[in-house]
Amino acid sequence: MVFTNEKCVGCNKCIRSCPVLTANVAENDALLDSIYSMNARVVNIAAMTEEISAQSDTIRDLSDGIQGEVNAI
Repeated sequence: MVFTNEKCVGCNKCIRSCPVLTANVAENDALLDSIYSMNARVVNIAAMTEEISAQSDTIRDLSDGIQGEVNAI
């Protein structure tokens, strides 16, 4: 078995010419870590967006209530 990740430049010539399908796998731990980190950030942003939306609805309801009281004066 030959490992060539340290010499890999991303051209994919070896993958296109290799007859062994299972040999066509290369891993880059730093890249995978980066992808997992970005995924976690996206999940956090989505959760924060939902919270901001809920708070916005609350603020809108409070504002409408205050406007109703002002109009009643």
